[in-house]
Amino acid sequence: MTEAITVMALRQGVYDHFREEGDVFEIRKEDDFSAFWMVKVSDAEALALQKAAQRQPEASRHVVDTTVIDNSELEGLRIQLAEKNAEIERLTRNVPGKQADAPEKSAADVLKMANDPTVEFMTFKAAARKVLGDATPSTKAEIIAALEDKATAP
Repeated sequence: MTEAITVMALRQGVYDHFREEGDVFEIRKEDDFSAFWMVKVSDAEALALQKAAQRQPEASRHVVDTTVIDNSELEGLRIQLAEKNAEIERLTRNVPGKQADAPEKSAADVLKMANDPTVEFMTFKAAARKVLGDATPSTKAEIIAALEDKATAP
């Protein structure tokens, strides 16, 4: 069995779980080594790096120092988030195919779409699938025939 290899993360990465830059850990085999975000270190180097990390204050080990964010800054960020969410809602409200509260189209309505040059075939076919179900034919002529049958059926 191969011996574990001690490495240090040069940047953030994932090995078993998320690793931060500077984390020292062991990998199980040589194939797990990634020169992109790891560097091999000796056991002595690993011990020295761990001791140095323990001496460093917790707040300076993270990218964001949460001790300096005040409530007004948080409230400003919440307002920005609410504005962005409102904008997303406004933009997606009238997207074709996303209208959950729109009434179902009848076979006659979908037939009108077949002759409308502004309606693309896939939009027409999707509307026809809602009326005809999984048995929707693949060609436009067959779909029109099936819709006409459905529209004239008692």
